[in-house]
Amino acid sequence: MGGSSSTAKGLDQAQRNASLRQGKVAISGRYHKLPRRMEDEYKLDSKVLGTGYNGSVFLAEHRETKLKYAVKGFHLHGLNSEKREELESEAEIFLSMDHPHVARLVAVYEDEKMLNLVRPLLCLMQLSLRRVGAD
Repeated sequence: MGGSSSTAKGLDQAQRNASLRQGKVAISGRYHKLPRRMEDEYKLDSKVLGTGYNGSVFLAEHRETKLKYAVKGFHLHGLNSEKREELESEAEIFLSMDHPHVARLVAVYEDEKMLNLVRPLLCLMQLSLRRVGAD
């Protein structure tokens, strides 16, 4: 099983790689580490929006704007090397992407136990409009 220090090193590298693609300010403004915590900016709801191979996606509300977001959390402790590489790649890819047909990664919050990815909450109507716009 992989240790959390090697996961942190890999995530640091993913952040650096994304910064090279998009610019340091565009990435560092969205990638947060302790002492900044997701709970300081978002109120996480217990409502599960969906589940997948890597866990559940939860509803969250930004404390100031009251906008709704989807939060996908990953436990960092005990990840094997394959899972750790997948997580690093996902963080790097989504931090680097800025495309009108892909939900933007709003923020990443990393602490000693979790990596949380915050994305806009898209309703069915927004998804339908995106699909129509893609045709």
